[in-house]
Amino acid sequence: DEQPTAAAGADQTVCSTTTQLAATPATIGTGVWTLTSGSGLTFNPNDPTTGVANLQSGSYTFTWTVTNGSCSA
Repeated sequence: DEQPTAAAGADQTVCSTTTQLAATPATIGTGVWTLTSGSGLTFNPNDPTTGVANLQSGSYTFTWTVTNGSCSA
């Protein structure tokens, strides 16, 4: 069985209210973004390169998870 790879892209420092995330699209299975730190943002959790809006001062942590059936990376 081939394991999917999850690559969320580089950390970003943003001086704007919007940005774009840069995960590697899932070649096996499906990927989903979760906002694991912070709140109040608008983004498409199923798009590896989704735009993010409503950023305010502070830190936000996003996690890109790729799943393939019962396997995850």
